[in-house]
Amino acid sequence: MIKIKLKTLLLLGVLSLLHISCNDDKEWKSNIHELKYLLEGESALLGEPFEVTDLSLGITSRTWIFEDGIPAQSSDPVVKVSFSKEGKKKCSLEVQYDNGQSETADFLVEVKSVLGVNLEIPELTSKGCVKVDQLVNFNLECTGNPTSFEWTFPGGTPATSTEQSPRVKWSKKGDVEVTLVVKRSTDQAEKTLKKTIHVGPYPMLRTMTEYNTDSWAADAGSSIGYWIVWNGSANIFDTGVASQCNGGAYGTEHAIQIKYDGLNDWQFFSRDMWASNAKLEKGKKYEFTFYAKSDQPYSIGEMIIINATYDYMYDAVVQSAISTGWASFYPNIPLTYQTTESRLVYDSNIALDSAWKEFRYEFEVKDKDITGGVVPDLLLNTYPFFVFKKTSPEKAVNIYLDQIEINLLEE
Repeated sequence: MIKIKLKTLLLLGVLSLLHISCNDDKEWKSNIHELKYLLEGESALLGEPFEVTDLSLGITSRTWIFEDGIPAQSSDPVVKVSFSKEGKKKCSLEVQYDNGQSETADFLVEVKSVLGVNLEIPELTSKGCVKVDQLVNFNLECTGNPTSFEWTFPGGTPATSTEQSPRVKWSKKGDVEVTLVVKRSTDQAEKTLKKTIHVGPYPMLRTMTEYNTDSWAADAGSSIGYWIVWNGSANIFDTGVASQCNGGAYGTEHAIQIKYDGLNDWQFFSRDMWASNAKLEKGKKYEFTFYAKSDQPYSIGEMIIINATYDYMYDAVVQSAISTGWASFYPNIPLTYQTTESRLVYDSNIALDSAWKEFRYEFEVKDKDITGGVVPDLLLNTYPFFVFKKTSPEKAVNIYLDQIEINLLEE
């Protein structure tokens, strides 16, 4: 009997619950009614999304209103609103509770302008270069009311500045990375801008820093690459006759030293370093410059700028033949073999002594070279070629080269 009564009571309980849940005339109503919201942060940035979230309980609907907001109002529980004007914006959230009552909360969102910078350098060429000893203007326009500027100019005069638009110059060639940090003290907002510029004409000879090699200035790597040193019968580069040495031109750290024995004419050239040699275009102007000295009076017999490309060339710096490696370095330049030499610059009897001297040659790539030969539209492998001639009486001499450059002269 007891078991039957228990079963009867359980059945009645289940039927009672079913009756309540299936009653279409009555809705469940919350006993908790609370208006609550969450803002993404203490302030919003002009034009940037700012998220607001309704966390209210016991509601049937809501209405957000945003002064100067996009959207201006919304009924969604989560809204990403952006503001079109700066300042403190009046906003509100109105909710309708399931008991028929309503409640409204007013709040302010402070909208701040985005901290932005726009830098113009009038002296900068299309290749990103400025001249040595040229006064360079860094014209800065800002948004967002910044309160401080911190400039860094490595190697420049001045080296740092707190002006909004400073003027700077550099006395040495090379790449420099200019850094600007703009700050706003009211909310500790900060923006950093970095700009790399090249001081001097645009370089056409490539420095292979990724291979720890600098074949032209001997400063950006511990290796000078693999020049050809032809003594009349063999390439003797691997015997140590050419190497990096301390003490470069105009205060640089290193230079290239050639230990010329004076017994035979030597040819010293970079032909096979095709990955780093210059690529020149017909119709454009260039300069070839280098520094040189010797430990006793001596004259370089000949200096030539040559272009030639052969299928047998192997670049020992990048450890690749030109036939298989070219596309990896120059994917946008089709490889053709230019087996007829083009000679672009020539000089002879270049007198040296123990002081560094700079030698400069300006030239234009024309339809024909200095010998009358036809010149390709694009010269793929242009390199310097030096001849060291024996003297009478024969004498050994140490020859030093530094800052070897082929540069584009931008109009």
